[in-house]
Amino acid sequence: MLATMPFLRKGSTVGRRPFDWKRFRRDGRVVMGANRKDMLFAYAEALRVLVVSLELPTDEYVRAWTDGSLAEGIRSMMACLDLKDGVQVAVMCALEECNVRPPVLGDLRRDHTRLFGHPKAPLVPFYQSQFLAKQRGDEERPLLVVNRTALSLDETYRGAGLAHRPGSTVSGDRMDIELTFLAVLLDRGDVDRARVFVADYLSAWAPNFFRQVEQNADTPEYRFVGVLGEAIFA
Repeated sequence: MLATMPFLRKGSTVGRRPFDWKRFRRDGRVVMGANRKDMLFAYAEALRVLVVSLELPTDEYVRAWTDGSLAEGIRSMMACLDLKDGVQVAVMCALEECNVRPPVLGDLRRDHTRLFGHPKAPLVPFYQSQFLAKQRGDEERPLLVVNRTALSLDETYRGAGLAHRPGSTVSGDRMDIELTFLAVLLDRGDVDRARVFVADYLSAWAPNFFRQVEQNADTPEYRFVGVLGEAIFA
């Protein structure tokens, strides 16, 4: 799955001090520093944790939870993130709940399906156009790929020199694609474009999306995904 994700960049930066791109200007001054690039990479890594966690669970993903490697990386990352008061505590508490028992692949896949993958009635639609349509109470779901939001996002991706793989039929307004694009912008150090992208797209649905994931999840792992996403986009 990772190999087919548009824009995905390999390499882990978990544990480096992140740069809080939402607060790029502090006290009227632009924050600069020798480790600015490393800090941006670390915030991008937090987004990649969400991307991997939103994919259909695999044996490899379960092993990462079971052997503690995923939790260890997340703890290192969280120790660096500049989050609002109390938010980091909530994330760490949700993470500890994942350690109560080993995850079961079947349970995670069932939870993923009911949350995102149900063909007719996902609890939390995975596409921005369909998520917002459900929030508005629209009777019909927008078509994927060719809806206005997806087409606008495709233009945004191309404007940054990125595009779907040739022949891809994946709609550009899917949550994991938007998160991956934002991570790439932060990898590049393109804070201005990242800020605009969040304001134009992710801010319209990411906070509520992850809140609904937390509220509707049956497994502690997906509740954690919801809490982490809420923290990043708070």
